[in-house]
Amino acid sequence: GGTAIYYQSHFLPNTYINQINCSNLDAAQAALLLDGQAQNYTLEVTGRSKTEGRQEVLGVIEAQDIGFTSQGTEEALGTLLTQQNSLLWIQAMLGGKAYRHDLAGSYTFEEELLEETLKGWEAFQEKNMIAPQDAYISEYSEKGYEIIPETAGTLLDSAAVVKSISEAVAAGENAVSLEETGCYVEASVKAEDAQLTEACSTMNTWVSTCITYDWNGTQVVVDGEQIKEWISLEGEEPVLDEEAVEEFVADTARELDTYGKNRKFTTALGTELTLPSGGYGWRTDRE
Repeated sequence: GGTAIYYQSHFLPNTYINQINCSNLDAAQAALLLDGQAQNYTLEVTGRSKTEGRQEVLGVIEAQDIGFTSQGTEEALGTLLTQQNSLLWIQAMLGGKAYRHDLAGSYTFEEELLEETLKGWEAFQEKNMIAPQDAYISEYSEKGYEIIPETAGTLLDSAAVVKSISEAVAAGENAVSLEETGCYVEASVKAEDAQLTEACSTMNTWVSTCITYDWNGTQVVVDGEQIKEWISLEGEEPVLDEEAVEEFVADTARELDTYGKNRKFTTALGTELTLPSGGYGWRTDRE
């Protein structure tokens, strides 16, 4: 009977709480052990390395860095004791199964100290952060236009970082990934952006045009090499420069039109004469 009463206020033999052996201890004694464990608390923070696509440990937070302490451990252990059936003591003494409990601790820390700690880490200094680059449309090449994908960069959203780490610390976790918790600033235009792909497709349609004009007997080719000179992007909209097209037509017309120009004639005697063409010749309808 006395033993059963003893185990109403003490943990049974073979009892482990958060992997710590608490056999035959009362709530206050077990609390001392568990709170001592909190002093050894660490949180490993991983994130993007400077080499794109790789993750690395950015730093490790230790309990003393952030004033990390556990609270209410003794009360929580008291609740655990009331749930323990003290009549199981004989079984426990005979070395049957081990009683294992995970006690979700209640932890506090100082956010100012956390922010101060983070400021000392290389990855959190602005000079070391690389901003993400938006996806964009390449210069014209033999393949036409291509979309150059965005780059991720290593620019951190400091408010998101503090929130993510604070939640991990409050839950007593030992590792947190800033990538998985969405702490990086993303590129605003990605390779699959609908407007970007549509613009690129339009520009490629324009440069895939190839027209050969018979211009007063001279072959004039208008193809991608020429058309690329007339294409520009206004914001995300591809634009064909009509003034540049007009200029091209005017220049070519000036060069190839014959209307109103002097012409050379060779007489029957073989003498070359230059005569005004009068109302004869070709004139381009520029419109």
